[in-house]
Amino acid sequence: MSDKEFVLKVPVLLIIFNRPDTTYKVFERIRMAKPPKLFIASDGPRANRPGEAEKVQECRKIKDMVDWDCEVYTDFSKVNLGCKYRPASAITGAFNHTDKLIILEDDCLANLSFFRFCQEMLDKYENDNRIMSISGDNEYEYGQFEESYTFSKFFKGWGWATWKRVWDLYDIDMKIWPEVRKNHYLKYVMDYEKYIHYTNELNLTSSGMDAWDYQCALLHFMNNALCIIPKVNMIRNIGCGANSTHSAQSVLITTKYPYYMDEELEFPLVHPTMIFPRDKKPEPAEPRLTVEDMNLEINEKEQNFMRLIQNKDYQGIVNYFKNILENEKFFHARYVYFFAYGHLMLKNYYPAVQLAKEILMLNLRPPQDFFVFLNVLLQNEQKADALEILDLILSKLSNISNELRNQITALIKSNLNIFSPQKYPNIARNIQFSYTPPLSFD
Repeated sequence: MSDKEFVLKVPVLLIIFNRPDTTYKVFERIRMAKPPKLFIASDGPRANRPGEAEKVQECRKIKDMVDWDCEVYTDFSKVNLGCKYRPASAITGAFNHTDKLIILEDDCLANLSFFRFCQEMLDKYENDNRIMSISGDNEYEYGQFEESYTFSKFFKGWGWATWKRVWDLYDIDMKIWPEVRKNHYLKYVMDYEKYIHYTNELNLTSSGMDAWDYQCALLHFMNNALCIIPKVNMIRNIGCGANSTHSAQSVLITTKYPYYMDEELEFPLVHPTMIFPRDKKPEPAEPRLTVEDMNLEINEKEQNFMRLIQNKDYQGIVNYFKNILENEKFFHARYVYFFAYGHLMLKNYYPAVQLAKEILMLNLRPPQDFFVFLNVLLQNEQKADALEILDLILSKLSNISNELRNQITALIKSNLNIFSPQKYPNIARNIQFSYTPPLSFD
């Protein structure tokens, strides 16, 4: 079958929010694929984000741009559900109307071979319970292989497809996680490095991190299930930037993978003769340390940090944690926090503030940990940086005490010359007086 003869029969779900530029690009690819059913799910605007409601409405206009023979279903939330409940509820809603589904978010730009690949895989493995998902994403960590696709134990959700039989098993609350964590079951599924990574991420998700996809990962692990990985990467992530929720490019993350590249997959497909996970093992093999072992290492480094603080050896803090971050394969987010703190006390404000902002944006430390940064910045007349940190702290807190609100109000009243409600919307919603910006002349 040539590309021109291919007809997409599987419905597509597009999950959108507040990025018209990326949404329109992703929709244009869907328009070229012409699915018979299109589900469009949109999250609602956040009340504390000026201008976001208009961007959300702009994205929703794509429902009127469908110009092929297609049933269109819309699920437009009036309230903001977030990165956990919006995708999950959208997928659940779509599976009320279909048994197979291709799923794209507003920053996952698929090439046309992705749709055909998903359809053929959904048909071929429909009744094979070993297979739980099909991904269009290949970060090229599987090496080269002759077949058109391979298998992995690890779920990949940047452009993917699945069946209702799988989604019916999805548990957003991860009720099985406490038992899995207690018995260290993940040690039997993956290597040491991934064990530490997934244990930390699943702990965060279980504790309320705004995410839907680690639940899918756990579902795969605990069912000894596989995700289909294509030979080439068919998805470009066009949302890794300042406006992304979880993947903002940063001083903490180096982009190693070709998120901005994609290739067309060749047809007809060459199918593997065996079904097994082709997950690359680290060389040499890492020792099988437990989480308890890792906690001992973390405690030792924290004790060194406290010793350096007592000696007011802030350069020593920077040097110590710089060496850890540069040379150790695994490092805890709190090491980055300690590194930033050392820079802060040395009055190296730029790296300190940038690191603090990244940690806050990526939800790597509790927001309350950064009040010490705020106080030091204010004591040293770094008011603009202080307001930036404060606004980020407040974006992560749903409720604050009256005492803290009074302190914020007093702070802003004494710094009206540098305050802008548009620039600091989270501060603006917490101050206790009506603010009238000064007149400006352009």
